[in-house]
Amino acid sequence: MKKRFCAVAVWALLCLPFQCGAASTCEQVLRDMGERYGGLPGLSLEYRREVISGGSSTAGGKTVQDVAEGHLYFKPPHFIKLVQLKPLEEQLITEGKNVWWYIPEKNKVERYPASFFESQLGLLAEILQGFSEGSENFRCDASPYESGTMLLLKPDPPWKEVQHIMLEVNRQHAIKSISIRNHLGSATRFVFNEMQVIASFDEGFFEFSPPDGVRIEDQGQH
Repeated sequence: MKKRFCAVAVWALLCLPFQCGAASTCEQVLRDMGERYGGLPGLSLEYRREVISGGSSTAGGKTVQDVAEGHLYFKPPHFIKLVQLKPLEEQLITEGKNVWWYIPEKNKVERYPASFFESQLGLLAEILQGFSEGSENFRCDASPYESGTMLLLKPDPPWKEVQHIMLEVNRQHAIKSISIRNHLGSATRFVFNEMQVIASFDEGFFEFSPPDGVRIEDQGQH
């Protein structure tokens, strides 16, 4: 769960955001996402997380590695709890300041500053709130297909950690998957099932207190 997409037509790279043929589709999808997710008090989703390597000689030059499944819980603006169930039980929890990665099998928890995972958890939080940044700080190209639309979003100006985001939505513009690709060619992809709105979470739900006997390993600067 530590740090970790299809060539774009040349003309798309020459377009300013929302000024080309697919512009209205990008604008519509992002507007609908803002209306759907922007005001939610909280949500939960079942997820499948895949790490996709770009250095393989397999079909398409990519291979799926490190597959995990579990539940994701989110409360705006930055509270995230990933409860991994397969292949091993783990938890990743952040309240916006620290990130706790709890690995019961190893009887340890690793504590990171939230900035360490900003390119993934920060983006995930933005998208699950409707991704208002999508129309402001990214070049967008939309590719409609039979059951939905795929958005290719490139940071503008470029980011050091992220090359682009692939955002897949269904016909109602609900999020189906999110892929975040780095400049080395590998990507982390989250595939989601149906969303459930959570009106409120129990107090302390996004806090982590290490169980007795669990080793705490600090990573990075706090």
